[in-house]
Amino acid sequence: MGCIRRDGKKKIPVLKWKYRGFLYITLLFTAALSLLNTRNNVFPFSIGILIYVIAACSLTFTCFYIVSDIKLFKCKVQEIAMPVIVKNHFTERLATNYRYRTVTFATTGLLMNLAFAVFNSVVGIKSQSAWYITLSVYYTLLSIMRYWAVNYERRISKAEQNKKLILMELAVYRNCSILFLVMTAALGGMVILTLRSQGGRHYPGYTIYAFALYAFIKVPLAIAGRIKAGKMKSPLLMTIQSIGYADACVAILSLQTAMLSSFGQGNLEDRVVELMNAGTGAFMCLMVLGMGIYGIYWALKQKKEMGDGGMSND
Repeated sequence: MGCIRRDGKKKIPVLKWKYRGFLYITLLFTAALSLLNTRNNVFPFSIGILIYVIAACSLTFTCFYIVSDIKLFKCKVQEIAMPVIVKNHFTERLATNYRYRTVTFATTGLLMNLAFAVFNSVVGIKSQSAWYITLSVYYTLLSIMRYWAVNYERRISKAEQNKKLILMELAVYRNCSILFLVMTAALGGMVILTLRSQGGRHYPGYTIYAFALYAFIKVPLAIAGRIKAGKMKSPLLMTIQSIGYADACVAILSLQTAMLSSFGQGNLEDRVVELMNAGTGAFMCLMVLGMGIYGIYWALKQKKEMGDGGMSND
């Protein structure tokens, strides 16, 4: 596993540590101001919106740079821990085989999604909450897709011919992309319920900050995984990483509604809360819908090109 790129390609501009540190400090500062304003409404409306925009932009850029910093830290840890890791076959394979590691973590994600689906279903039925029932449907669809991916990996491992392997991967990628279209409807339902004040999570006490940290870490990792899987041209890995991306989308939406419910009640105007939820919800829906449409198109395109004599490298 190489820790240094040797092809000379850069996806984002390189920042010195002092500028990167300034970016991280800006994010923390504006995030703190955003929470303060949401809770106590200390700034005028226009200043508050400006702070939210700066915080959102800082978060966007931070997501890219923090991934590279995490990778650098991971490389340093690997250099120290690798002599111990290689002594065990499972840990060695987990550390050195990206495909095996991705599928293994997908299995863990499957169990978590099933647990969330059951939990939200029980809460939704007991409280007669359409929000939790819709959330249960969303996590159920995520569970189905992760199960398909893990199950196909077991079947793919038995495929003898490379072309058959790719065709099986394309099949699961196409099927999961179709489910992304269905998930868009479920996610859209969650957004509508939120705008009608019929939805939203409520995290007790300071646990909301733990969930916020979890969501903010999950998003950049999901983006980095999706990009890496796309470079490897493996439909199965692209499927698994896309599922993680969709999972991150609902985590962000749930977190925002929870934070606005916890800190914004009585402090923000209803139209501001509605605008923020509508904007975030619409953006998440478009991303999931886009993944579904692109996935179907790409899978059909690759299958057609294979039939014409080979798989494209585009």
